[in-house]
Amino acid sequence: MQYSNPQPAEGINTSGAHPLKEFAILAGGLLLMAVLLILLLGWFADRLVQYIPFEAETQLAASFADIAGSEQEPVQPYLQQLAERAGKATGLPGNIHLHIHFVREPTVNAMATLGGHIIVYEGLLRHLSSEDAIVMLLAHEVAHIHHRHPIRAMGRGFTLAMAISLINTGTGISLAGDMVGQAGLMTVLHFSRQQEQEADREALQALAVNYGHIAGAVELFDVLAREDDPLLHHEWLSSHPLTGNRIQQLRQYAETAGWPVQGMLTSIPLPVQQALQ
Repeated sequence: MQYSNPQPAEGINTSGAHPLKEFAILAGGLLLMAVLLILLLGWFADRLVQYIPFEAETQLAASFADIAGSEQEPVQPYLQQLAERAGKATGLPGNIHLHIHFVREPTVNAMATLGGHIIVYEGLLRHLSSEDAIVMLLAHEVAHIHHRHPIRAMGRGFTLAMAISLINTGTGISLAGDMVGQAGLMTVLHFSRQQEQEADREALQALAVNYGHIAGAVELFDVLAREDDPLLHHEWLSSHPLTGNRIQQLRQYAETAGWPVQGMLTSIPLPVQQALQ
């Protein structure tokens, strides 16, 4: 028996494709897997963190920087009263306590954050001429708290930071650190379009229960939609997309529920009006 040692064919261990092309395909595949993993983790975080007890969320909120606000009479107590009325009208659980913060700044904005805190800026209130519109504004933010949107948004943000840390430790830790504190917290608390619609519907319910109609919502959105006032193109619109479709959806929802769109608006108490001038 004879043994031979044949030589392999030339180029058997090489590919005909350019090395950079193969690297690009590999890198693209890894990037796609990373994106899908981050989206999956964010989805799980959004679903799971809402089961955190509200008491724990309140303690978490206390660990962040103090939320700005003023106890100045009579605006802050008035807003507090209206917010609690809105919460009662929509079945806000008794263990969720609302804390309204009135900020005397020209910013046209309002936002809901962790632990039942709602921040309302004077710049937005100055453009509203009825109590109904203020209730619509507050009820919308109360609804975000009712459905635990702030803690869910924060959960998605921290999950994103942790996922990034798996790829780049320094960037992920830095991103997570930036979220700690008032400024970072406000940045991460952006709600989905579905959550905004959910808050709109619940706010309409609060209006209908308190006033028998939803004219306050019409006034609020008419004010925010005025394109001739540059002050109104500000944070509230950037986080609450105002479109014709959104207003139309509210009208359809009110019609289905049997709530009149028009009605007599309730005036803002004179002391509050004077305080806002």
